[in-house]
Amino acid sequence: MFTIGVVDETGVETKYITRKKLRKFLRIKTKSIDEPDSMMVRTNETIKQVARSIQRRDLPDNVGNVKAQRYRETDWDSFKDNPAFSLLVEYKDSVFRPELPEGLPEKRDIEHRIDVKDPNLAMYRQQWRQSPEQQREIVRCVIDMVKKKLICPSISPYAAPTFCVRKSVGWRIVHDYRYLNSNTARQSIPMRKTS
Repeated sequence: MFTIGVVDETGVETKYITRKKLRKFLRIKTKSIDEPDSMMVRTNETIKQVARSIQRRDLPDNVGNVKAQRYRETDWDSFKDNPAFSLLVEYKDSVFRPELPEGLPEKRDIEHRIDVKDPNLAMYRQQWRQSPEQQREIVRCVIDMVKKKLICPSISPYAAPTFCVRKSVGWRIVHDYRYLNSNTARQSIPMRKTS
C-alpha cells in the first residue's frame, strides 16, 4: 500500500502514501474533479492512530446495506402473492433448507467422475494466507461439514486453496480449482440432428 519507506536518524520509519491510495484504503469515494495526487507523509505512530480512529471491522454482519437487510427480513409469508407459492411450500423442507443436511445423499445409479489428461500428475496447490476473520469462517465451515459427515480427513494428493468472498449477507466459501481444471479433459458430446 505504501510507496516509499525511509528510516531517519532516530530510527523512526516514515512512510509515504499518495492521497489516492489513502482514499482507496479508507473506502472514501473520490470527487468527480480530478485533483493532483500529492504525497502525504506519515510516521508509524500516526498511521496506527489513523487505523485506530477508523476502527474498521470486516465482519459481514456490519455490512448493513439494503440487500442484506432485505435478505434477513425475508420469510415464507413474503412469498404468498407469488404464483409459485404452493410449489415452494411443497418442496420447502427438501430443497430450500437453511442449513446443510446431515450425511451424504443415498447412492445413485450414475456416479460422477472427472476425466483428467495426465492421471499421474498430483494436482496440489498450497493454501493462501487469510485474514483472521476469514480463517475463523473457514474453520467454522469445515467443522460444521465434518460434524454432518459431509467431508472427512483425507491424505489425497489433490488440494485446492480455499478462501472467503465477502457478500452482503455474510462470507461465501470459495475453492480455487483452476489448476485442477487445467488438467481436466473436456467432454465433447456431439448433438444429434433435430431436423
